[in-house]
Amino acid sequence: MCLIIHKPNADTIIPQHILDNAETINPDGFGIVYTDTNECIRTMDYNHAHELIIAKRPFVAHYRYATRGTIDKATCHPYHVQDLIRLFSNGTVADLGDDKTCDTAVVADYLKRYKQDTWEAMLSMTETRFAITYPDGSVARHGSWHEKDGVFYSKNNCFHTKKSTIGYHYGKTYTPRYQTYENYWEEDYWDNGVCNTGTSFNTPYDMSDTSSAYENTGFKIVDKLGDQDIYDWQDIDLVAVYGTLKSGFSNHDVLGNSSLVGVGKTVSKYAMQKQGIPYVYEHEHRDQITVEVYEVDTDTTKLRIDNLESHPHFYERKLTDIELTDGSVRTCWLYFVQQKPIENMPYIHTY
Repeated sequence: MCLIIHKPNADTIIPQHILDNAETINPDGFGIVYTDTNECIRTMDYNHAHELIIAKRPFVAHYRYATRGTIDKATCHPYHVQDLIRLFSNGTVADLGDDKTCDTAVVADYLKRYKQDTWEAMLSMTETRFAITYPDGSVARHGSWHEKDGVFYSKNNCFHTKKSTIGYHYGKTYTPRYQTYENYWEEDYWDNGVCNTGTSFNTPYDMSDTSSAYENTGFKIVDKLGDQDIYDWQDIDLVAVYGTLKSGFSNHDVLGNSSLVGVGKTVSKYAMQKQGIPYVYEHEHRDQITVEVYEVDTDTTKLRIDNLESHPHFYERKLTDIELTDGSVRTCWLYFVQQKPIENMPYIHTY
């Protein structure tokens, strides 16, 4: 996922709901380059991130949703390429990176080896969106972007105004998700992506409690619906999940106290691909998709799931029949991604 925001004009004001959505959907770190001075700041503190992004200055900013690499300040974008030229990305580049190394770090390392006049051709080989900031204040955007009121966004799933207050929100009760380091990251603290000894960034920190995207995030989780809108579930409380919502995966806690009904597969054939996170395509018919079915316990939980999946803008929740292992067939909600399959990416049937 992730989101890059390029604001060329210092006086432009980004609507608050867009910033709220950006924080909620992409909770794994923030980075910004002010293009008037080439100042670069990275932080895990979304209170601080909010202060940085509302400044009346031109910038390129990045909200991270981790698909590869660790979740810490060291993997917040941008990545230094050379001579204070920095790289932001939105999207996962196939076959690059691993559990410890972000794919963007690998791309930045590739760019270092080639002349700048070849970078555009190299970056166009993937559908990933990139932004490169230069010391003179110029910005090069690569890939398909969305312009709104003079601001450029690498994705449009932050535009919707029908938004719940469930999930990650900055507030006065902030408690850091990770140990807080200095807010400013100077380029010379790093050699080839490895922190030099003697700097504060070498301080150990506890990464043991990252099993849930909604636990110990440092943001207030609202447990009351209040006047917030909820998308219609048509009195059907069953949801078929795959990927990170499944038992044992990082976002399973979003389901709250929902009860497991069973394991099964879709009656109809769909297509699934994995690029960091899995995507299921409604109109591509290849395999029956393996899922877990849960009975959702509350409207609050329904809001949390829809909010996590950016329904109906990135994923859209639709009804489909699921055949459980006991032979019964249940009509359930399933989230389908709203984009075309990725070219030359293999298909899978379970994740």
